[in-house]
Amino acid sequence: MTARLRHLVLATDDLAATTAAARTWLGVAPGIADAEAMLDFDLEHEILVLGSAYLEIVAPLGNRLELPGAKFLAHHGPGGYMLDLQVPDLEEILTEAAKLGVEPVLRDVYRENYICQLHPRDFGTLLEVDQITGGRDWHWDAEFSPAERSAERALPVAAQLAVPDPAQMAHRWARVFGGGLDVDTNSVLLSGVTISFVAAAGGPTGLASVDVQVPADVEPGEQEIAGVIFRRQHGVTTTASHESGSTT
Repeated sequence: MTARLRHLVLATDDLAATTAAARTWLGVAPGIADAEAMLDFDLEHEILVLGSAYLEIVAPLGNRLELPGAKFLAHHGPGGYMLDLQVPDLEEILTEAAKLGVEPVLRDVYRENYICQLHPRDFGTLLEVDQITGGRDWHWDAEFSPAERSAERALPVAAQLAVPDPAQMAHRWARVFGGGLDVDTNSVLLSGVTISFVAAAGGPTGLASVDVQVPADVEPGEQEIAGVIFRRQHGVTTTASHESGSTT
């Protein structure tokens, strides 16, 4: 099994306005928050169900400007802050990354699951990689009922990252996380989601856009939410021709 995209994080300076825009455009219900846990990061947040993934929107509280969330906004403005992949074997991922000279910036245990974070310079965005144990689907599956999750009408099928070297980054992702590498489009097909890479060309790096598949009764289109373009599309597939992963 290749890696799965399970969690997308946007950073904003206006949590209420951004979550309202996300709920409306993506057709999702109000989510959950853990205000006490987020105090350590000087953030407020909301976690929304997004098909097989979760969309978390965070905003600094403004008390500790030296912490990562506040620094990100100060340097980049609103934008895609982090992606989170689920993998069956975290140690296997870290062993492969170490062959490329890549080491995690954080290793931790969250809700009894082993997690790590990888630096944006190494994978194009701050990237968390989690191994879920105990037969659970994801960290927050107990907070959302099966009915709430099955009612969601937007399924993420693609994400695009702006990076200095798209070809090199696509090869790196394919080598470390598995999946199929498409050398013509600099993209990697993970489990149900295509991650593609485009040249930053002097502009901001990181998460640039997300494609979500919506039902036929929802009008397609695109809207910027916290600096990231979200595209609603019909009948999107991720079954384009891909080669086996290669090395950098």
